Amino acid sequence: MIFRIFSILTLKKCRFCRTILFLVGCWLIGFIGYFNQIPRTSVLPEKFSLPAGVILTGGPGLRRIEYGIKLLLDHKVDRLLISGVDPSVSLMMMLTPLKSSFLGHNIANLSCCIELGHAAKDTIGNAEETKNWVEQHDYRQLVIVTSDYHLLRSLKELQAAMPKVKLYYLSVPSDFVTRLDQGKMRINYVWKLIGEYNKFLLVSVRQLLNKIWYNN
Repeated sequence: MIFRIFSILTLKKCRFCRTILFLVGCWLIGFIGYFNQIPRTSVLPEKFSLPAGVILTGGPGLRRIEYGIKLLLDHKVDRLLISGVDPSVSLMMMLTPLKSSFLGHNIANLSCCIELGHAAKDTIGNAEETKNWVEQHDYRQLVIVTSDYHLLRSLKELQAAMPKVKLYYLSVPSDFVTRLDQGKMRINYVWKLIGEYNKFLLVSVRQLLNKIWYNN
C-alpha cells in the first residue's frame, strides 16, 4: 500500500504531488537537522563572569529559574533579568520554592541583583523586553538561560533584536529531549518537538522577509 502511494506521488504527470513530496522531504531533513542542533551543552566564558543574564520563563516548573539563580550564586553573572513573569507574581514568590535547592544560601538577599520583566508574553516579547533592559544598562555581553529545545529560536530572536550584543547561553535540560536522546520515542515528545521546529521555521521566514523588505 505504501509503495503504491509512493508510486502515485512520483508519477511524472503529477507535478503537484511531486512538489508536495519534495517539500515534505525538505521539512523532514530540516527537522532531523534541527533536533541534532539543539544545544545539549552550554556556552559560557571560562575565565571571567558576565555582567548580566536573562532567564526566559516558560515550560514546567522552575528549572530555568533555578539554573539562572545558580549562575548568580556562582558569580558567573552580576545581574539577572527574569523575562515574561506574570504581573501577579513577585520575586519572593518565585524564590521561596527554590530555598530547598540552595541550602546554605540566603537567596532572599539576591533581590538586589534580580529584576523581573512583566511585559513579555512570548519569545518575541522576551527579545524586546531583554533589548530594552540591555540598552538601559548598556550591557555588551549577555547569557541566555532557557530550555534546550527553546534555545535555537530564542537565540534567533535575540540576535535579531540585539545584533551588537555578544550572546552566550546556558542550556537547561528538558525531560523530553533527554528521553528522545535515550531512544525513548513517544508521540507526545515528537509532537512537542515538531511544534517547536515549526515555530523556528516561522521565525526564520519572518526574519528573511523583513530583511528583504527593509533592504529594498
